[in-house]
Amino acid sequence: SVSDTSCLLHDFFDEMIVSSSSQTSPVRQTGPLHIVVDASLSQSSLAAKAFVTTPLDIVQRSLTSQFRQVPMTMAFSGAERAGTSCMLERRTQDLAAGNSGVSTLPGDVADLESSVERLLQILDSTCEYVDDVVAGKREGEVAVGRAIADALAAVPSVPAEQFNEVFTSNMQDMLMVGYLSSLTRTQVAIAEQLHFLP
Repeated sequence: SVSDTSCLLHDFFDEMIVSSSSQTSPVRQTGPLHIVVDASLSQSSLAAKAFVTTPLDIVQRSLTSQFRQVPMTMAFSGAERAGTSCMLERRTQDLAAGNSGVSTLPGDVADLESSVERLLQILDSTCEYVDDVVAGKREGEVAVGRAIADALAAVPSVPAEQFNEVFTSNMQDMLMVGYLSSLTRTQVAIAEQLHFLP
């Protein structure tokens, strides 16, 4: 929600826009957009609201400004979508387990496992959709068919043995990096303890 601090910040940036627009253009530009984001991730989605200020006039005299909510949509790149969904999924799991404190991001192996499980769910639902269309239980949509064909065309044709070899090699590399980072954290913790010994 909008607080007194929000009003002060909004007024500050509004003054910055007024001073910069008066130097470059005689026409006043739109005021700042105030976005409120639920950083606690208490819902299963990233909750955000956008506000703009409008003058509150009484008898042709501007007394103050009021915040008015405006519609907004959020657009994510692929990496932002993956990071956001990872944070939301982890926070949902922590809240379900009764942990209301700070959530930690999963490690590389847990993240890989989660991604593979999500991929398998998507593949299962896609196969079910295709089977239903082929059996005549559901009418196929051209856009969905094209999206499936494009996704299949983007997957390189790799023999199963070569895929397993590459996957195992990458998994070993990831486990080694995890081991080395854990070892480094342990060394730093020991060095800090030794540093503070009398």
